[in-house]
This record gives sequence, C-alpha cells and structure tokens, in this order.
Amino acid sequence: MAAIFSSFLQRAYDQLFHEISLQNARVVFGIDRAGVVGSDGPTHHGTNDIVYLRVMPNFVLMAPKDEAEVERMLAFALDKVQGPAAIRYPRGAAPDFSDLGHAPIELGKSERLLEGEDGVILAYGSQVEEAVKAARIAREHHVNLEVVNARFVKPLDVEMVRQALRRHPFVVTVEDGALNGGFGSAVLEAASEVGGPLTKIVRLGLPDRFVAGIDAAAILRVAAERLNRPELKAAALDHSLSKV
Repeated sequence: MAAIFSSFLQRAYDQLFHEISLQNARVVFGIDRAGVVGSDGPTHHGTNDIVYLRVMPNFVLMAPKDEAEVERMLAFALDKVQGPAAIRYPRGAAPDFSDLGHAPIELGKSERLLEGEDGVILAYGSQVEEAVKAARIAREHHVNLEVVNARFVKPLDVEMVRQALRRHPFVVTVEDGALNGGFGSAVLEAASEVGGPLTKIVRLGLPDRFVAGIDAAAILRVAAERLNRPELKAAALDHSLSKV
C-alpha cells in the first residue's frame, strides 16, 4: 500500500510503468488530493491521474463516492485485485450517502443511486456529490435525472454505458479531472464500441487549462439545454448564487 498526492505521483510515471504496471505488481495506491484542491493551488491540483494511469496495462482504477466506500474499495483492492490498483479521493471531508445504500463492490461494476427517465448523470468519485445535488434540484422542477456512481474507470462498466445510451435522451459524464483522456473519454470509447450514439454524451470536467472545478450548477445547465427547460437554467443560477 502506498499513499501519495496525485500531483506527486505523476513525477513517478516511469516507475509506475516499469516497476508496477509491467511487473503486474500487487501494489495499491491511495491517491490523495485528487482533483482541484482549492487553496493548495495549481501545483497541487490532482487533475491528471485518471489520464496517466488509464494507459497503464494491468491497473484497476476506482474512486469512492463517500467515506464508507473508501473503506470498502480499499478492502476490495487488497483482497480481490491480483495486480496494481489505485483509489483516488479528494482533499477534505467525505460526504455520507448511506441513505442511498451501498451495493457490494464488484470489479468494473457501477452503482445506480437515483432512478430517472429524463437523462442520466454518470459521476466518478467526488463528483457523485454534485450529481446528487443536481438531480435533487431538478426533481423540484419535475425533471427526473438518473444518477450512476461509476466506481471504476478501468475496467469501465460498458454494459452500464450501453443501457444509459439506450434508455436516456442524454448522458452527462462528470469528473474532477482532465477531460482529455479522462473518465468521459473512457465513456465515449465504450459508447463507440457498443454503437453509440455518441451525440447523446456531454462531458463535464476540467478543460485543457488551469481552472476551477465542476459543480451541480454546471450539470443543471447541461440538463436545461438538452431538455429545453429554462427553469433548470434559472435553478442553476440560484444554486451558484447561494454558494457566494
């Protein structure tokens, strides 16, 4: 077991490949400070770990939605994964989603948290919290968005992606990391394998520059545009102003 900041781990890219991935070594990485880290500044933003680890053969990559899932994923990685694994988690206190239940951890399997038929939010790790906030605000406006906790980006739950595209008018992927090569890119790749349509997918994450993160308001704006529901756009603005 090795615990290290995301931004520090990227300095060991060569070692990750040659000593861990190539050897299929049973090492579990706890990736701290994953995502945007606020006052720590851009030198400590952990924006790239999903991208640079996705290309490593043998790695299993996962991210918990809350504190309880951190413990369960760690136990799963130590007991069940036969090669290298990485668990990414953000700076700060973890939310508690015990009211939504905790399905058993299975390799490459996601978890549906909220039912809905008007669209689906596929959230990875810490962004589950923002996805649930967005869905609950949308429900106040009679828009029912499904929320899926992806849990794994590698291996990705391809059947979940297939069902999301089949059952919903749009799919939003949400991640606290770089869009280029990240979780949303993995979903697009899976969608191309199962026959799309790719135009249903909207990716939210960090663009190719140093910026702030994604929140519930950003998700609501996507839903407002895709469903032509201006009241959701107004709700997004209200949510943003309430945080000021």
